[in-house]
Amino acid sequence: MARIALISRQLHEEVIALARSLAAQRNDVRILTSQDQTIPVGFEIPLMTPFSTWSLLEGTKLFPHLLASLPDVLHFVFTSKDEQPSAAEILLSGLFSGLPRRAVTCSFFYAPREASATRLRLFLRNCHAVTWGSHVHLLQAKRLHLLSRKNLTDVMPPLATNFGEEEVSISADLQRLTSTLKEYWVVPGSAEDFFLGERTRNWGEENKSSFLFLQARARVPREWTSRIAFLPELSSSERIHVLRQSIGLVTAYHEYSLLELQTFYQWARQASIPLLISAEQNHLFPGLVRENKTGWVIREGSQSWDEIHRRRRNLDLSQYLDENPPFSLVDSATNQLNRLFAQARATRG
Repeated sequence: MARIALISRQLHEEVIALARSLAAQRNDVRILTSQDQTIPVGFEIPLMTPFSTWSLLEGTKLFPHLLASLPDVLHFVFTSKDEQPSAAEILLSGLFSGLPRRAVTCSFFYAPREASATRLRLFLRNCHAVTWGSHVHLLQAKRLHLLSRKNLTDVMPPLATNFGEEEVSISADLQRLTSTLKEYWVVPGSAEDFFLGERTRNWGEENKSSFLFLQARARVPREWTSRIAFLPELSSSERIHVLRQSIGLVTAYHEYSLLELQTFYQWARQASIPLLISAEQNHLFPGLVRENKTGWVIREGSQSWDEIHRRRRNLDLSQYLDENPPFSLVDSATNQLNRLFAQARATRG
């Protein structure tokens, strides 16, 4: 298929899952990472550790080695806000982007607002294709004018193969927050978009629902401030704790890609909570919910919302355990990324 060099500051589970999935689809994959990273026992993907400080000098020394192996795709992965484009990554992306029939691509798994706009612009102008972890993050990048016209863009959520079943202690602060909210819905999208228009005016007047948004703090209507919380970054274990303590997961009032909806389906299934989706999402992903069994397709108006809240205790969430997921999340993401690689290479002549 293609020779792919993955460059990542740390060997997060998302990077390992991505490398293995790309290799399983007969790509020639190698990873370049930091010298202080612990390599998993028996890890089968070729790996180099040329970076210590990710400096301009280290990038300059590495470039001749890249020319010798000459990958088809140089793919950078940024898994957290602590991993902003470094001098080495900006240099390597710039040098490699000038090579014919070679593509520079990258994946960001954090909000663009959490990074230096200057560094992002310097780096992204060298990239032929960019993915963001969510539709919300992609829209933020566009609104901040971080992307150029040549950037192909797509949404690819992190490939968390371990959803947090391991025993990891949950902080007292997080436990206190979920306990204080009591009955709350989790919303993975933007709070600003969620409260657009009149649709939320009468929500929860009868049931006093709260909402927990998986994003940084944002402006919301004043009357809702006491019933809203924000959590911008969560580990897999923290996320499953938050989900399991919730009423359910609401995706209905945001636009999401099919891959994002597949991710949310996995979250809901693992946590055994209902999904609240839109008619459009139900059309995009048939079987996302079994209505009145594993979730609902919400209609317009507060009446539909209050009716759902009253009926939620009658759901039979054991349906999740009786069915196999209709897809492989990792395979779906990898297929999507392979297509993006091919499109990026096609633009290079």
